[in-house]
Amino acid sequence: AAVSSGAAFSDGFLKKRSTRGQVGTGADILIAGFIVAGESPKQVLIRAIGPSLTAFGLTGALADPQLQLFNGNSLVATNDNWGGAAAISTAAAQAGAFPLSPTSLDSVILATLAPGSYTAQVSGVGGGTGVALVELYDTDALQPFSAQKVTNVATRGVVGTGQNQLIAGFVVSGNTSKKVLIRAVGPTLGAAPFNVGGVLADPILSLVRSDGLVIRENDSWEMGNDAALISEASAKVGAFPLAQKGKDAAILINLPPGSYSAQVTGPGTTTGVALIEVYEVP
Repeated sequence: AAVSSGAAFSDGFLKKRSTRGQVGTGADILIAGFIVAGESPKQVLIRAIGPSLTAFGLTGALADPQLQLFNGNSLVATNDNWGGAAAISTAAAQAGAFPLSPTSLDSVILATLAPGSYTAQVSGVGGGTGVALVELYDTDALQPFSAQKVTNVATRGVVGTGQNQLIAGFVVSGNTSKKVLIRAVGPTLGAAPFNVGGVLADPILSLVRSDGLVIRENDSWEMGNDAALISEASAKVGAFPLAQKGKDAAILINLPPGSYSAQVTGPGTTTGVALIEVYEVP
């Protein structure tokens, strides 16, 4: 079903990226970064789901999420309560997103973005906390092998225990396998130049197929991997290097078309801030 390196250039894309995690306050909000590649503007749908998660049996959901979209330090768009807008409903249906009640307190942004780097930040209105899902959909009709696409997503959040782990979901489209780099970064975030406090000291990364099969696991990126290939892929996609002999985790793998989730936990009941990254590797 999957191999660790190699081969054919894929005609497909990474689609329907989402990350579920704990939304705290201050620096512990949920932050999803992504890159719009190519040379033309692209329409994207970004959703911050909180109260609608209860329909899936999730407890402790964020009651009233607020969504802000930034390009660098510039605020591009913001939303609190999506309001049932027809254009958003249409885009969500076309992208295959589950429907939201028009009266729900979930937040959504539909925007056409110029190529560049963006962050979608999810916080709780009035300092509220809880579990939320941040979703990113490329709503354009993508052509095979096109460079006009969203190439990665990286989400920073608090890794808790049980259902409060950090989970990134994504779909590989097309007809051939795609090389994907997945990283769970904790200790490197705590060191210069990032200096993030309260990081997860030893993230454990699990890659799970839609049927629940665990395809690959990693704890410490230089163990169980070809470290040179991980470093090469990281440089190729523009990701910062991981600390040598560090406890960050990584998986470089060719995945056939399908739905996957990358799950980040800590040993035992350990918790902390981590970054989950999913990159399409050319």
